[in-house]
Amino acid sequence: MSTNPLRDLAAVARDIRTVGIGSIPINIERACLIMINQYAYHNTASIQSAIRVAKFARWATCEVYYLVDPNVNEATEALTHFSTSVRKFSFIYFSGNPISQDTIDAKAVIKCSNGTIGPNLIYSTIDQKPGDLKLVICVDGINNPELWDPKDQDLTMEHVAFFAPYPDPEQAHLQQLDLQNETIFINEFWNAIKTAPSSTLKDIYNHIAPELNVFGQKILASTYPPEDYSKTPLVL
Repeated sequence: MSTNPLRDLAAVARDIRTVGIGSIPINIERACLIMINQYAYHNTASIQSAIRVAKFARWATCEVYYLVDPNVNEATEALTHFSTSVRKFSFIYFSGNPISQDTIDAKAVIKCSNGTIGPNLIYSTIDQKPGDLKLVICVDGINNPELWDPKDQDLTMEHVAFFAPYPDPEQAHLQQLDLQNETIFINEFWNAIKTAPSSTLKDIYNHIAPELNVFGQKILASTYPPEDYSKTPLVL
């Protein structure tokens, strides 16, 4: 494992604070936005997870940008840009969201440096997207699936997908990181995509759900419209 994971991340993605949100090009065909809560775990797992996703996104021919510990305004501005100024495919990943059986009843939020953002803000922001943009939201952990399902959001724009692990309430223990302190969920997602690049979200769910269940996790995997779940390739 690298002794400087932030430097490794900068080698495969661009720091929005360095570039400036107003200087990011518009009409990018394929893009990835990664937002990182770097102190979420007792190690560098959230940054390592971001690196893994950045490498996946580059493989998927995306232009990759990231924010480390964004405040609420930065997160909202970035969400807006990568929802409204990308043409074909936008992958938005939130890294650094610890989950456990103790968090099942906690609020549905993503932590920022000065507060939180939740499903209402996220979905109302991305619903400004162009109608033909395929937009994927991925989170490395949510407390429970309530409030996160795009089918329940009264969206006006189609081709939105969401997937994230959450604690299995029927199991007593949950393991989110592997022995290398990497996110098990993201590793399994990457394995699924490498095995079958044209996978639908249903295909990916079927691949990773049994693997995650061993570690006390379940998966919320959903799309709007619902038929995208089994008919539309998630990434390609």
